Amino acid sequence: MDSQTKSKHVMSSEISPYRLARSRLLDDDNFNYSREILNGITHAMCNMLMPLCEYPAFILPNLPQDSPSKDMVEDIKIAAERINKVNRNLMRLCHGDDGSITEIDLVGMSRQILEEVSSIYNYSDKIKVDIKPEVDSAIVRGSYDALYHAIRHVFVNACEAMQDGGLLTIRISSAAIPDNSELHRLGVQPRNYLRIQIRDTGNGVDPSCRETLFNPFVSTRHGEGAGLGLSLTYRTVSHMNGYILYNPNCDPGAEFILLFPDDA
Repeated sequence: MDSQTKSKHVMSSEISPYRLARSRLLDDDNFNYSREILNGITHAMCNMLMPLCEYPAFILPNLPQDSPSKDMVEDIKIAAERINKVNRNLMRLCHGDDGSITEIDLVGMSRQILEEVSSIYNYSDKIKVDIKPEVDSAIVRGSYDALYHAIRHVFVNACEAMQDGGLLTIRISSAAIPDNSELHRLGVQPRNYLRIQIRDTGNGVDPSCRETLFNPFVSTRHGEGAGLGLSLTYRTVSHMNGYILYNPNCDPGAEFILLFPDDA
């Protein structure tokens, strides 16, 4: 083991509580045919959604303030926005990591996502955030937009699981996976990685979906979400030759580890 590997935290004995994320539905060999179908559906949906998303902005100002139609048009607008969000996520799922490959700082990106998410969830009132980078540099190579949304989905899931308050803990560090380690036997290639460990103290993952957590349309939010966020995260991390670990027995809350190859 060289000096660079020695300086990295070796992930071995601490791994026993975790499982390696897998999704047979999203592996390339199984997903290729479905992707062609979804591509056609999502492009058709774009055309159909255009009037539903845009017309309410023109209709609402022309309605009397006390018109009962006002609430109906608002409901149409909200429903259209939700469907459009699902459609955009399906398009991301189909196209994978389309986009130019660039160097990305995991620390800077994580802070940027937290700043954006904080405008949606008021941290100061209920949710406390503890982010601690344990490395000076955490540079990976990939599609910025794809990785941004991949990490954002995990952060948003955590915040939405803590509607009554809680603690979001984020650790960014280096890790080494040795030959013949438990993770290597599970299928993780032995090498140096950068990792983001995310844990919340929310209501956790429903036991009924823990085995299919990363499949499309499986929601961690008790039927409230579309169930595409973790699927997108899985596809993006896999395309970057990385891995996702999750703790099925985390109590309270949920815990995920995203592993990215460290080529430094």
